[in-house]
Amino acid sequence: MSVQVSNNETCSARVSDRRRTFLESLAAQGESERNLAAHGLGVDRFAEFLEPRPPEDARRDDLETFLSYLSELDVSSQSLKTYRTVV
Repeated sequence: MSVQVSNNETCSARVSDRRRTFLESLAAQGESERNLAAHGLGVDRFAEFLEPRPPEDARRDDLETFLSYLSELDVSSQSLKTYRTVV
């Protein structure tokens, strides 16, 4: 039995489950450990960006704002490509 302490905790648990499933799917497709780590970081950063809302509540403008935010941080073009795949 799980105890819901806060809405954020429940959101984190859902993100963790979906993150794991996503990465397992990529691993089954033969992605390298390095790519899995990059995609996992992408999921984590997007979830943090959206807090306290869960990723499934994200709208198109959230995705565009997130990608613009990453560009301002001087994230490499390869990393931006990875983030676009993730979100």
